[in-house]
Amino acid sequence: ARGKLDEALPLKRESLGVKRKVLGDRHPDTLLSVNNLAVLLNDLGRTTGNSKMLREAEPLKREALAGCREVLGNRHPHTLASISNLADMLMQLGHVDPRALQEAEPLCREALAGCREVFSNNHPDTLKAV
Repeated sequence: ARGKLDEALPLKRESLGVKRKVLGDRHPDTLLSVNNLAVLLNDLGRTTGNSKMLREAEPLKREALAGCREVLGNRHPHTLASISNLADMLMQLGHVDPRALQEAEPLCREALAGCREVFSNNHPDTLKAV
């Protein structure tokens, strides 16, 4: 399975580059591609132990979240997913840097509250946020 992730990485990078050029940095499709690349880098970094990929993923997750908040609003499903993704990564980094856990906690609370408001308590995104 990791081989497929490795193959996907250059394609995700290329796709993001094209979207940035054609649609601009703040287009919702571009922001989704930023988030998707960050998630892929995070997954690859976690499974391979490659800290360089994890370091590359973090600013992308922050970019995706900031852009989603600005363009889509705080309660849009893509924004809520971006909040959860950043919080998840920060929790992973928490064993190395306790400040990451301090930053993750309010993001987790925000994601859960948003999912409960936008979806239902039993929605998969809400359950993931718990």
